[in-house]
Formats: sequence, structure tokens, C-alpha cells
Amino acid sequence: MILPASQVSTKAFDYIIVGGGTSGLTLATRLSEDPAVSVLVIEAGQANLDDPEILNPALFGSRFGKAQYDWAFQTIPQKLCNDRSLPFNRGKGLGGSSALNFFQYHRPSKSDIDAIGELGNSGWNWELLERYYSKSEQFIQPVEKDEILSYDLAPHGITDVRKAMKDLGIDFIEDPTKGAWFTPMTIHPTERVRSYSANKYYQPNATRENLTVVVDAHVTRIVTEQKENGLVTAVEVAFLSEEVLYTVEVGREVVLSAGYILELSGIGNKTVLESVGIETRVHLPGVGENVQEHVFATVVSEIRPEVVSELYQASGAGIFGMAPTCVAFMSLAELINGAISSKHISPSLQKQYEIQLKHQGIKEPSCEFILWPLFRPAPNMPAPGKQCLTISTLLNHPLSRGSIHITSNDPLFSPSIDPKYFQYEYDLLQLVEQIKFGRRIFDQESIRKLLTGNELTPGPDVQTDEEIADFVKSALSTTWHTVGSCSMLPLIDGGVVDRSLKVYNTTNIRVVDMSVIPLHIGAHTQATAYALGELGADIIKGNVF
Repeated sequence: MILPASQVSTKAFDYIIVGGGTSGLTLATRLSEDPAVSVLVIEAGQANLDDPEILNPALFGSRFGKAQYDWAFQTIPQKLCNDRSLPFNRGKGLGGSSALNFFQYHRPSKSDIDAIGELGNSGWNWELLERYYSKSEQFIQPVEKDEILSYDLAPHGITDVRKAMKDLGIDFIEDPTKGAWFTPMTIHPTERVRSYSANKYYQPNATRENLTVVVDAHVTRIVTEQKENGLVTAVEVAFLSEEVLYTVEVGREVVLSAGYILELSGIGNKTVLESVGIETRVHLPGVGENVQEHVFATVVSEIRPEVVSELYQASGAGIFGMAPTCVAFMSLAELINGAISSKHISPSLQKQYEIQLKHQGIKEPSCEFILWPLFRPAPNMPAPGKQCLTISTLLNHPLSRGSIHITSNDPLFSPSIDPKYFQYEYDLLQLVEQIKFGRRIFDQESIRKLLTGNELTPGPDVQTDEEIADFVKSALSTTWHTVGSCSMLPLIDGGVVDRSLKVYNTTNIRVVDMSVIPLHIGAHTQATAYALGELGADIIKGNVF
């Protein structure tokens, strides 16, 4: 049930979950399966339940920048991206980013998950995580005579895409890690609405007496006590609602599935905390560091008008009858020859980079290409009434590492987000090669016949590697797949949480969201966010480790 803040503050709860997003609501639902425990979810955004703008798949991009749904953060100016401040959108309200994203559901490769264990987290491997991916999934095969999708993919525009990739040596998905395919989407097959953590985890269980949610409640800090053994224990959570400060008592654990609460609570790098006047409770330099993000740039071309009118308007077929995306994952070795010189590798990240270099083998996907039957934002806008085809070229395993830190002891201030895009030139060079490959896809006869020949981006004047690099710097965008700011690593390696997701030097504070992933995965993050919520619940229950 959803209760007002005034009623919640008079109670104590066994588990307090800060953040009602993808992982947070998954975790809350699983913990509250035990009627003997009480669970509270504190969400800063609104409930937004049964909201048509969230549920309608056709409106998937409409909520970006709207305060009701989106935190709409901005990065600090990025020196190597022409000093641009880039959007850093994050979902706001129940469901978090699962209410804001583009539906795509990808499991990462086995080696991506095994890498977590290789970095010092015994027991974390594909065999463990696979069980928890499965718990959140229900894959529905297309009905043979469905009006929108069927097993015959040709009428829906996939044949030309498949042939173009085949002509470039990229098969449709048969290899378990790389290839091209129609991505699974988190859309209910009969209701035709977005399937996300609020309507598929929380709402079916909202009547549980031991599951309480408070919305429009901005957590200000975790109140802690120092124990005789030097460890810190959470005793209360403080939050603001309608300009009133409340506290609620915690009986067992506080679990963070939200942003920069640790630093506001005095847990982080002492230098950062002192700079904003916060007393250090736990000196933990890794908090807010090791930030990694998928980024992309685009190739956009105009579509011949008759392609749209003849195929789509007549029968609903063709490229505009597609689901929002067709995806291809490829290994970097198929695009770029050569390796990274060791002189460019930071010693503090040596373990991570060694794994990344190992994954550059022919079997490990490092590059992603997404085909959109629409115009994705780019520097050059199409003329009114023109239709476009877009290839987004994604960098999935960046070497660059950034940071996210508080800038004030006021919890309502936005953090400083510095992804340090292109800190390593290798990331830029990879995107240059991916743009060139995206152009090659559009130049295949099976795709070229659909296009007018008018390339909007990068544009006909952008040809050399240097010109493409300049374009990438001016057009780069995030994919909203941030990981790493509370990395699960050994303390000596800059870790924030241990393998049980517990914050170092605390007794009862955990982090359960994508921020614990220490090395980025070569997949979209939604599936893993759900899996972490599922696994986190079993860890807390004592069923794992």
C-alpha cells in the first residue's frame, strides 16, 4: 500500500529500501514474500501508476526531460566532447528507469558475468546469475498469425536488414554471443502495454500488509551509529516530504537502490565529504568512482517516400512495421585490428583492463549497432515531412572511467556527473570505426535501395577519420546504462560493497542496483537490474553465500 509520509514516520520497518526503481521494487516484492518481515520503499518521485504515457509503447520517448518522470541530470562539461554538457536521464517515480527506457531486454554474455567473480567476488558467475535472470522473465513467442509479428519476419522489414548484415559478414544470431536479431522487448503480449517493475512486481502485490511504499519522499541521509568494533550501523532513514523532515526506524537493513545517498550519509571519500561539510562516518574512497557508461553516435539517412507509402501505409509492413529496434552485437576484432598499448592503461585499473583486453577476442561482442525506423537526435535535422532510418553505434566496453559525487550537503542539489568521455583515445577510435561500419551497412544494396542517398549524419562532408572523430565528439550521447559508482570489488581495489552487496565497514547497509557492477557488460542493463534485485533478495534472506 502507498501511505503518506506522516503515517510512515510513526512506524519501524525491518527493511527500508531507498529507491522504488527497477531493482528496488523487485527486491521489495521478494523480501515481502515473508509475512513475518516488514518492508518500506521510499521513492522520491511520484507513483505514476496506470499512467498511459508510461504504458503506451508508442510514447516511449515522450517522457524524457519531463520532471514527473525524469531526473534529467546533466554531466559537467566534457573537455573531449567540445566542452558539451550531455543529458544524463534517469527514471523518476515507481519503476524508475524501467518506466522510461526503450524496452530492450538483453542478457549479457557468460564472460561478462564471470568477470565479476574474476575481479575478487567469489561465487559470482554465470551459473549463479542465470537463475535470477530467469526469475524475472516470461518470454512469449509470437503467434503464427499475429497481425503484427509472426515467425515469417520478411513482411516486417527484417529481410533487407538481415541481408545487409550478411553481405558484411555478420550472420543472424546463431553464435551464442554475437550476431544480429530482433531484440526481445518488455511489452505485455496481449495487453500491449509496457511491462515494468511497478506494474509487474509491485502492483500485483500492493495489498500485502507488510509492504509499504511512500512516494514524493526524498531521502536526505541514513542515520548511523558507530559500534565498539568500529563498524557503522544504520538506525534510521531521514527523508523530506512536502518540505517536512521525517525519520523512520530500521530494524534490520537499509538497502540502497538509488543515487548518491552514501555520501550524504558520511560514507565515501573523506576529501569529498569534507569539501561539502559532511562528517565522515566511513572513509571509503571508491564511492562514486569507477563510473562506466555506454555511449553512442549515429548514422542517419533519409528514406525514399514510396518505401513508406507502399509498404507501411498499404499493409503495415516494411521497416516502419518493425519493433523499435533491430540489434547487432559484434566483436571489436571484426572492426579494428591491433590492441591497446600498455602505456595507456592506468595501473589502478589493470585488473579490469586485462579482462577487457581478454574479451576482445573474436568470440566476445564489444560493439553494438541498433537500427531505428525513425530519426534519432543528431546535429543535422531532417526536412519537415521526411522519414529517416538511423543506426546507433554503441560503445559497450569503454576504457574511460568517470565519477559521480555530491556537490553540496543539501540533498536536493544535483550531483556532479563526470563520465570523462574519451579519457582514453581508444574509445573515440572505436566509435570512429563503428561509424564507418554503420555507413557500410547503409551502403549495402538491400538497404541502399530504401534510401534517397541523402545522409543527414555524419553528412557527406565528413569523410576522413579526423572528420568522423570531430563529428563523434559533437554528437555523442549516453545510452543511460551507467554502472560502477558503488563497485563490488575488494576494498584494496577501490571496492564499495563486498560480494554480499554490503557496504564495507557497515553492518546493515547494502546497495542493490547497477552501480555495484564493477566492469561494464556488453548488453543493455534492464535484464541485469532485475536479476540483481532477485539475487539481492536471496542474499539478504540468507539463501546465497
